[in-house]
Formats: sequence, C-alpha cells, structure tokens
Amino acid sequence: MRSGDGTIGEGFCKGAINVGRSFSLAQMFESAEVRFTKAIAAATAASDANLRNLACVGRARSRINRGQTVGAASDAALVPVSFVFNATADATIGRRNNRVFQQNNQSFSVSIATSYRALTWNGAPDPRVISTNANRLVSN
Repeated sequence: MRSGDGTIGEGFCKGAINVGRSFSLAQMFESAEVRFTKAIAAATAASDANLRNLACVGRARSRINRGQTVGAASDAALVPVSFVFNATADATIGRRNNRVFQQNNQSFSVSIATSYRALTWNGAPDPRVISTNANRLVSN
C-alpha cells in the first residue's frame, strides 16, 4: 500500500502528506494509523474484504512501528492467514509505474550497498543475494 503514510515512514526519514508540511517518522506513523482506521471503516461499510485486509495490515505496520505490539497483533489477527494481495504495475500511468524496476533498470539511480555485495554465508556465496556489477554509475 504505497499510498499509506506507514510505508512512506518505513522508507524515508521524513515525509509530507498531499504536498503539505514535513512530518517526522512518529507523526507519519500516527497519521497512518488514523488513515488506515478510516479505510477499515469504509471497507467494512462497502463489504470490500480485500481493502479491509490491506488496511488492517497497514494499520498493524503503523502500530508496530510505534511500538504498539498488542494493537499490531490484534490488527494482524483480523487478516486471514490465507490472504494474499498481488500489487500490479502499469507503465502507461506514472503513479502505477513499478518504481523499483524503473530506478534499477531504466534510470540507474540506485545501487547495492557495499555491505551487500559479494555477500557470503558460512564462507560461501549467499544464493539469496545475487548482484551483478554492470559497470554503471548511479545518478545522484
């Protein structure tokens, strides 16, 4: 749920909502909880189980990021274990672009941190972390 404040707070040091003032991480997570609570109510009223489950997960993440483990566990318990939601992307609409793919493969604006390059486990290359040096410089 990229539009939720909680996920923005997990990826950045500060954030703004709707091009507003700058918020601290604590403020972002607090705002996220309020917004996800509203989304849960709206999804419940509309009988939209997918949206409700997504909002419960978002609110749980917001709460866990604020150290509210009991509330986070309560929200997570509302989501069926079998729930899966696959996000899709579309190159024709800017806000539906797969930003990670675009930054990695088109604009070359990200790189793998040095500590993750040639990562090993028990003295052997870790097959879960594969990186290839394409001899490209990232933009700033």
